Amino acid sequence: MKRILITFSGAFLALSATLCAAQPTMAPSTEKLQAKFVQAAMAHKAEQLANKRLASMRVAQQETQSFWDADEEEWVPTVHYTYTYNTQGFWETVTERALPENELTKRSIDITYDGQGQELQRINQVRTGTAWVNHTRERTEYDAINNMLKLMVTDQWVANTWQLQGGSRHTYTTGAGNRIEQSLTEEYENGAWVNDSKIVYTFSGSGTMPVGSTTSEWQNGAWVETSRTSQIVYENGQMVSAVEEYYDDEEEEWMSSKSTITFSADATKQTATTVITQAMQLGQDWFPVLRLTLTTFTSGETYLGPQNISEIKTEVNMGTSWAIFTHLTTEITRDNDGHITQLIAKNYDEETEEYVNLSRFVYSDFITLNTTSAENEVLAAALQLYPNPTQGNLKIALDPTKVKDASLSIHNLTGQKVYELASVRGEALVDLGQLPSGIYMVRVAGANNAAITRKIVKQ
Repeated sequence: MKRILITFSGAFLALSATLCAAQPTMAPSTEKLQAKFVQAAMAHKAEQLANKRLASMRVAQQETQSFWDADEEEWVPTVHYTYTYNTQGFWETVTERALPENELTKRSIDITYDGQGQELQRINQVRTGTAWVNHTRERTEYDAINNMLKLMVTDQWVANTWQLQGGSRHTYTTGAGNRIEQSLTEEYENGAWVNDSKIVYTFSGSGTMPVGSTTSEWQNGAWVETSRTSQIVYENGQMVSAVEEYYDDEEEEWMSSKSTITFSADATKQTATTVITQAMQLGQDWFPVLRLTLTTFTSGETYLGPQNISEIKTEVNMGTSWAIFTHLTTEITRDNDGHITQLIAKNYDEETEEYVNLSRFVYSDFITLNTTSAENEVLAAALQLYPNPTQGNLKIALDPTKVKDASLSIHNLTGQKVYELASVRGEALVDLGQLPSGIYMVRVAGANNAAITRKIVKQ
């Protein structure tokens, strides 16, 4: 029971910190299974947002955060953010001012993303006098095949150059069908990479989704097995239940717990909810002990950033009912168009059984962005058409590290298709010599409905 409480509390603190405008903390490395469930919940939410391919979106350029002074019973402003955005609707720069002094303190610039909208890099600068000075650089990399996290590090600006300060990296061993059979995690400590943990996955036959895993931690120069996962069940590609065995150092024995996860969505509230229930084994039966509810917004407000979580609740099974253990919720204000303009984070007080104010987030200075999908941007960056103008031959080049395959069609200005190529991989040469001189539109289509159009001139 103690272990499960720690597990849920760790996950709760890591997530609730975002709503309290603090830096999120990582759950203990031994809580691998719980972290997987929380990641599954966030991935489910991200998938829903990715499916909302908006031609335009409303975003806030200003945000003010305040904390609740219970003694004075008033909101006290603490920080103000100014945002600029890229064509996907994601932050491009973030500038921070300390309040109430209204002094520039730090900013993040050169924020870049991959084709899935995952952040890859940002440079953090601090204000020194009247100048911005580099401070740290955050870098993230993902595996090109399975989109798994490969690298998450922070560099320090020292003597006019970036020097690795700390972070983690992950190495994956793949097998048939590119399934991941082992992952190795290393931490950067004291100027060197050192072993941290290792997970070995098991599969059923030729299946690509693991049905079990064994986690080991690097202790005193050797791998020590710390947890085992089995009986993993999936629905629609999402893990919905699993059994974990973990070694209890105090009891000096292996203990078992079972977690189940359910997803639901509320179209009216524009939220997605994930409920995780953890049970202890009593004899041959499983007894539900704790329950975690995580609710996120699905309305596509990219300007919310880490405040995209609307509710986190943990409950303890008292036998005949569930009692609230911790509960962080938000009070939401929307404008006439349905866009979020204010969030108030409230925490459940066990003693008074009331919800008390914690933090407030106010969004303003809205603009409308004409957005393009991340896939379109990747395709555009990968494509080259030359020479343009052309007297006959047109060369098409696709960067294979960005786009592996695409189709191509050429249309005249009346919309008539005059040329078609079903597949372009790497480079292709198109002979336009038979076409009359004039202006033509080249349409290139890739995966995930990505498509771009370029104008060319045939002389």
